[in-house]
Amino acid sequence: MLSVTSPIHSLHLPMAVQPAGRDAVSLETQTARPIMIPTQGKTAETASAAQKSSQESLQDKQPSQQQAQQDAQVQQVINQLKARDSEVKAHEMAHLAAAGGFATSGASFVYQTGPDGKSYAIGGEVGIDTSAVSGDPQATLQKAMVIQRAALAPAEPSSQDMKVAGLAMQMAAQARIEIAQQNRESAQTGQSTATQNSTEQNGVQRQGAVDGRDRPQSIVVNADSENALGVLQAARSQFDLRLSLQG
Repeated sequence: MLSVTSPIHSLHLPMAVQPAGRDAVSLETQTARPIMIPTQGKTAETASAAQKSSQESLQDKQPSQQQAQQDAQVQQVINQLKARDSEVKAHEMAHLAAAGGFATSGASFVYQTGPDGKSYAIGGEVGIDTSAVSGDPQATLQKAMVIQRAALAPAEPSSQDMKVAGLAMQMAAQARIEIAQQNRESAQTGQSTATQNSTEQNGVQRQGAVDGRDRPQSIVVNADSENALGVLQAARSQFDLRLSLQG
């Protein structure tokens, strides 16, 4: 039995999203795989005129066995297309739901026309911005985690989805390195400030100690002067007393 592929066309479903960043990539299902659709062919067997006449009379009463088989195959293809359509759309909706504001486009689908004349999605993609947040590694790290979740959100991530998840992991690793560098620089700056403050405080304490030593010495000198004056006064009184006794 002959089989051919039906026409394939694409359709984009736009959504309100942020403009594309400088490093936008696509999250997508596996490459669109057309489903083989059977077409009605001619029987390769020859038959006698009597047999042909008999078959024609039977065809007037009921479908031939070949036609019944073809109808069953066509219905099977339609069921496959419906299942594929549901799978693809669920896959892309999972990407969009997890990507949030980092999605740069809505879901874009590749469609195949089935034997019933309807269009079924057999492939799709969603754009996502993978550029780093300039000057903010913490925000870049958070963004990378969202991108990774979006890439792995479908039940069965495609090979392209796995590549995007790998890019997000590299993005997160670089952001962590930059965050660690910033933390080291902040720690060094804080240590320098603490050392400077400690030096200034020690200087004040040493000056206070010097001033404290000066004050007792001044007090001792003053006390010695008062004692010396008392001794002189006592000696003068004794001298005056001797003079008065001699007179």
